[in-house]
Amino acid sequence: IQRIVGALKSYSHLDQQATRTEADLHEGLETTLALLHHALRDIVVERRYGVLPRVPVYVDELNQVWTNLIQNAQQALGGKGTIAIETLVEDGTAIVRVIDDGPGVPPDVLPRIFEPFFTTKPEGKGTGLGLGIRRQIIAKHGGDLRCESRAGYTCFEVRLPVGRREVAA
Repeated sequence: IQRIVGALKSYSHLDQQATRTEADLHEGLETTLALLHHALRDIVVERRYGVLPRVPVYVDELNQVWTNLIQNAQQALGGKGTIAIETLVEDGTAIVRVIDDGPGVPPDVLPRIFEPFFTTKPEGKGTGLGLGIRRQIIAKHGGDLRCESRAGYTCFEVRLPVGRREVAA
């Protein structure tokens, strides 16, 4: 309970002024995992963390991205399976991957997943706004959000510049 309360405090009070902060991406991922612990209880979560520098981000917005990506993976697994979270640095870019071993996104659907109002969820279960908004948040950071998927493997990859790069909102 103490861990969940601490995560909620951290999650709800971060970045109230909407300013970029040099942040530890692992800390944001761990806060998100603590908040989603109840939904992930029957799922194996593998942490494959590399060494990351602090990255200039809007912390609260990035936490929304982690929440959406991890929740989507959990929902795709239907309560059983593995979610792996990988982090690394490559060519001045911090990379975070959320990978699940669920059924995958059908090839005919994959090109549309970032479109506003597009959803594969049953009526009343999703708005189709999540991934489009998350892609906009990552773009605001000067980064990129992409997806690769096939049966047994879906990977959402977030790429963020390590140095500050201002992007028009």
